[in-house]
Amino acid sequence: MLSLHQRLSQQQRLSPQQIQYQKLLQLNTLALEQRIKTELELNPILEEEIDMSLEEEKSDNENEENEIDENKDEEFEIEDFMNDATVDDIRVNRNEDTEDYHPLVPAKKTLNEYLIDQLRLLNLSEDLFLVGDEIIGNLSSDGYLNRDPDEILNELRMFEHINVTDEQAQKLLNTIQTFDPVGIAACDLRECLLIQLRNLHLDPYYSYLAEEMLRDNFEDFKNKRYDAIKVKMNLTDETLKATVELIKSLNPKPGEGNIDTEQLNQITPDFLIEKVEDNFIISLNDRSVPSITLNKTYLEMIDENKKTKKTKKTKQSKETYKFLKEKFESAKWFIACIQQRRDTLMRIMQTILEKQFQFFEKGSKFLKPMI
Repeated sequence: MLSLHQRLSQQQRLSPQQIQYQKLLQLNTLALEQRIKTELELNPILEEEIDMSLEEEKSDNENEENEIDENKDEEFEIEDFMNDATVDDIRVNRNEDTEDYHPLVPAKKTLNEYLIDQLRLLNLSEDLFLVGDEIIGNLSSDGYLNRDPDEILNELRMFEHINVTDEQAQKLLNTIQTFDPVGIAACDLRECLLIQLRNLHLDPYYSYLAEEMLRDNFEDFKNKRYDAIKVKMNLTDETLKATVELIKSLNPKPGEGNIDTEQLNQITPDFLIEKVEDNFIISLNDRSVPSITLNKTYLEMIDENKKTKKTKKTKQSKETYKFLKEKFESAKWFIACIQQRRDTLMRIMQTILEKQFQFFEKGSKFLKPMI
């Protein structure tokens, strides 16, 4: 029998703007920079705000360089340099305190160079190093070994006359497969995933099940026949799902892209703390983050469309106005969320620093980080 009931309950739901703010709050500086660049591409109402003072300075510098280049041939001729003056004589009038500054471009390593550096740390014999170098040189762009290891070894024995046994070569290959990124130099996908399961610090129980699944039921897994795997391994739905998710979290292409060690080892702080006399000044390290604003051209289009009477609006103009209005609301909330993120982070950092000062005033010599 059907019956109607009334029930009073209190629920809390987040608006889309609050969800967007929470997502922005979790981003670090580099991720926020990328997020803003993505939003600039998607939303035409947004545009990057350019510092005109920097542009003018850059333009002045370019004009000066052009003037120097134009007058270069007029001011100096080859006879001026064919005299008795030596290089040391020319440098006499230079200020001894000045130093020549030659900025160095940070070196970026490819995946092969990154792996070779790890190979050198093993202190191998010359013959074994040649084997490892040849293995790394035969990796595909995805990080898989393109050739049969026995073929590589036989070729080196024939042309390089190396003295390495099959067992030594196989042991070296197994070691290379544990290099960073783990799973490199595998022969196929199953071997690549199995290497990662055995060498990464994952849940031991689900790692064991995942290894058994890949070893004994790889074809079923590859073709997504999960019901068959469930029956063969006698798994529950929850265990099956967790095991499959663990395998999906592994990297099927460990060699994809290049390894930039400069980028891997670099840590970009979100805050800068500067000591000025007895005070500490906190600032967000957001100099690289683009400053965004609303595009005036599109705002004028919205205003003109508002002033136009409804009877005179065409279907196309109505759709244009609807599109611009949606993008305007989205842009306005995005800018507000970024500003709110900035205020929230500054308040959090200010609170932490105040607690540090309280700790400092109690007699400690150093301003230690709070955990």
